[in-house]
Amino acid sequence: MFFFPKKASVGKGVLWAFMSVITASLYTGIGNGLFEVMTPAAFAFVESVTSLIILLFIYGAMPEWKKLRKLDHKQYLILIFYALIASLVAPFLFYWGWSMTLPNNVFLLGRSEMLFTAILAAVWLREKVTVEQIIGIIIMFLGIFMIAIEGKFQAISIGRGELIILLSCIIWAVASVIYKKHLEKIPMELILIIRFFISSFVFIFLFAFFIPFESLFLKAFTIQQFLQLIIYSVVTVIIAKFCMMKAMKAISLILWSAIALSAPIFGFLFNYLLLGEIPEIYHYAGGGLIVLGFGVLQIHIHRTKTHHHLQSTTDI
Repeated sequence: MFFFPKKASVGKGVLWAFMSVITASLYTGIGNGLFEVMTPAAFAFVESVTSLIILLFIYGAMPEWKKLRKLDHKQYLILIFYALIASLVAPFLFYWGWSMTLPNNVFLLGRSEMLFTAILAAVWLREKVTVEQIIGIIIMFLGIFMIAIEGKFQAISIGRGELIILLSCIIWAVASVIYKKHLEKIPMELILIIRFFISSFVFIFLFAFFIPFESLFLKAFTIQQFLQLIIYSVVTVIIAKFCMMKAMKAISLILWSAIALSAPIFGFLFNYLLLGEIPEIYHYAGGGLIVLGFGVLQIHIHRTKTHHHLQSTTDI
């Protein structure tokens, strides 16, 4: 069994949350061009295998095996279930729904994961919801909605693809709650290694018996693209997930979800810096609403930090 980690401060938790959002937002800038050489299924497989190899190289297989043997039977089952839904079921459904709908719908509905996470955290984990959090999240999501519809007020069609994406977001939200409730005390690197190991194993099984391996890659890899894939795996997968787990240990899932809604701002910034994409008026308008919503959240963050400070002073 592992000991629970020391409670981190709210300020550090918010910092870890923003680090996670920033590194994850680099995926379009760093991953640009990789979908030209492989299908989404191949990309998910190569991403899992690459991340697994990097983590095993850093931490070593035997030390992680010793950590794994310390888990009890219940932790084994929860960890395996968590890895299956977070690294296989949800991504598969997301990519499947993506293939049947428009990019704007994917952008908007993909952010719904944060809303489902906040709702589940309030219902399942009994996390306290404040008025500032509700108002801030609503304003931020309105900003995301404005960006998704490109400033043209129109209805978002809900078809089969959209429903599948929503289902994938609900599953990802369930995975976040499971981590927060049952897996916080397990070392983060062990959780990631198990996630990538299980997903890689299942992908290999599918490729061996159901999916022709040669149909997964559209072009031959170049050395530049191979290095690009390694950087992508390190920055937007491993580092982003490490920061996310550190944040979830220090702050509530509701606050984490609200901070994660700021991802479009960093995404547009990196696309401009790395790809030269010029933001449109609706990007600025939607981004302004996201910043305004986070400004409202600052009231909640300040109150929480003050409460923690007073509590620690009282304990002394």
